[in-house]
Amino acid sequence: METLSMVEEAIANPGEKYETGCGKVCYEDGYLRWVESRCIFGINYRTLQLKWKKIPQPVDFITAIDSRQRIKVHHSLFEEKCVKMSDDESKFFNPDFILQFLSLHFDNSEIRRIIIDGKWFIED
Repeated sequence: METLSMVEEAIANPGEKYETGCGKVCYEDGYLRWVESRCIFGINYRTLQLKWKKIPQPVDFITAIDSRQRIKVHHSLFEEKCVKMSDDESKFFNPDFILQFLSLHFDNSEIRRIIIDGKWFIED
């Protein structure tokens, strides 16, 4: 995403975070700010050259499943066993695959913990 497009989108969606390759930026209190330092983000020749990526926000399990899109979950139990099937932690999977994977590799209490405590993400 180009810088000017990102600025428009950030203003329309306060609180959403964006990755620049140099750090994370969000729009709050009427300003674009660097997330880590809370300093105001300045537009100049260098920042106009940056490529931007929206940082996905976690959703609950039901929202992820109902989206009918590819999803991923961040939870220590899931990630321990998932490492064997993918080296790419950013990989999204079909919801049917994740549900089948859960049922084959975890007991009921572990599935419950993953569903409730996991951070679920929907692929854009």
